[in-house]
Amino acid sequence: MLRTSLSIGLLVALAAIAVPRPAHSQAPRCADEVKKLQNAPELRIQGGTADQVNRRMGAQTFLTEAAQAAAQMFDMKNLNRLKKLDENAPDSMKAFWAFDKAVFAAGALTVQQKQLIAVAVALTTQCPYCIELHNKAARAAGATDAQLAEAALVAAAMRAGAAVTHSTHLFGA
Repeated sequence: MLRTSLSIGLLVALAAIAVPRPAHSQAPRCADEVKKLQNAPELRIQGGTADQVNRRMGAQTFLTEAAQAAAQMFDMKNLNRLKKLDENAPDSMKAFWAFDKAVFAAGALTVQQKQLIAVAVALTTQCPYCIELHNKAARAAGATDAQLAEAALVAAAMRAGAAVTHSTHLFGA
């Protein structure tokens, strides 16, 4: 019973991390991942007590609904709504767009280097819009798969390193 609960809990947690944050272009991939999770041995609707079967069915429903909501929420078409910010806060948004343009212009760092940094930050903040936009910009600036992979691993190391160093707060003085 405990093992089944832990397995379902683990799959739901993994789904919350990996599945519900796809960029629009990744929505079909997300649906494939949900199908894989739904067909995982821990979630197959088979035997067991009524309570166990109901929990597995609930987990399947959750995964499906989460994937559908994510595909809608992170649709790249939503970025067209930024025009509303431009209209309703014109001075601030004009300043923001000028700042954004200046930040990503070549300087002490090349455009490619800046975009690789942006990709790493986007992966760390897990913003699907930023991941897609800065991945495209990095590639347009000449970034290779190997460079993007290294940037991703730097982001992963920073995120993991923060968890490790923050673990020091778990132990008394």
